[in-house]
Amino acid sequence: MKAIFLVGSGGFVGAVLRYLLARIPHLFVATSFPLGTMLVNILGSFGIGYFLEYAVGKSFMTPSIEIMIAIGLLGGFTTFSSFSFETISLLKGGHYMMATSYILLTNILCIGRRFDWVSFGEGIIKYFFLFVQSRRKKEVFFAHSPSLISE
Repeated sequence: MKAIFLVGSGGFVGAVLRYLLARIPHLFVATSFPLGTMLVNILGSFGIGYFLEYAVGKSFMTPSIEIMIAIGLLGGFTTFSSFSFETISLLKGGHYMMATSYILLTNILCIGRRFDWVSFGEGIIKYFFLFVQSRRKKEVFFAHSPSLISE
């Protein structure tokens, strides 16, 4: 339960930092390019790389602090940091094909699934509104129809 609290509190701080930091570049540059998100991803990747290489296992780091920072704070800040760390770990371990597959599959499937879910979501919304409209037409039709049973 303690680990869940640590991850959650670190994630809260990381998500708030992501929200604030991602907006800073757009105060100076008017662009539709996701500059803020890219900045967050770069900083998060650097942060998790530095933290896991140089801070973990040091005398001042307890397992609780490691969980809160690596999984919570940096995970809440950017999931790209985890992706970067895992890719580098595969490369350092000599798993070049696995790293390449991971990079390609993550990007292709995540972007591809995003488009699928957008289409799926648009379809559900479209059919929901068609259903609601058809129900309203039936209600109006039956409300204004003469009785089918003659007296």
